[in-house]
Amino acid sequence: MRAIVSNILRRLRRSERGSVTVEFAVTLAFLVFPLFIGTIDLSRLMHADNILTRTAREAVVVASRGGDAAGIARTIVQSAGLSPSLLTVSVTSAPDASVSGTSVRVELGYDLNGFALFAADVFMPDGLKAVAEARKE
Repeated sequence: MRAIVSNILRRLRRSERGSVTVEFAVTLAFLVFPLFIGTIDLSRLMHADNILTRTAREAVVVASRGGDAAGIARTIVQSAGLSPSLLTVSVTSAPDASVSGTSVRVELGYDLNGFALFAADVFMPDGLKAVAEARKE
């Protein structure tokens, strides 16, 4: 009887080999995966913010020269891989915009709803905003 119990215990010990490794791998996956996806989301957010800031600067230069700031902003955003349909463009200038030296202001907004890969929209802002101002040439 003792030999049978000893044999069964030996089999059970053999079958448990590697279970700690599997448990560690599963636990690590649940800890590392959200961290990895969060890093990707943060990188995408920073990229979108940089694109929006640069686009606002380019659009205000175009607007200060009398061009279509909204059109150039949508083109730049689309060529950067972002959706131009989520972009809002607001161009404001002084009442007499034809006078050289008057101020021109371009405000861009980008909606970030659904932007996150991970279901952590709680940590993501609702949108990005960029503002640029220049003098009319």
